[in-house]
Amino acid sequence: MQLQMYHVTVTAGTGYMAACLAQLAGPQGQVLALEKQPKLAERTRAAIQASLPTLHSTVDVRVSNVMAGAI
Repeated sequence: MQLQMYHVTVTAGTGYMAACLAQLAGPQGQVLALEKQPKLAERTRAAIQASLPTLHSTVDVRVSNVMAGAI
């Protein structure tokens, strides 16, 4: 993994993997976290914002049903 890369995590869940990818990608990178459940996506956004104050803007959490092909 290199800095300034774009990473995607499917089923964002707690946001743990998205947070790890954000730290690996650095401030110039971008992480897209997809979650099917809107309430869980909102909790994921809040957790990432609280745990990564300097990198939370590099993580985009979206509500999406990837299995249905809608991103």
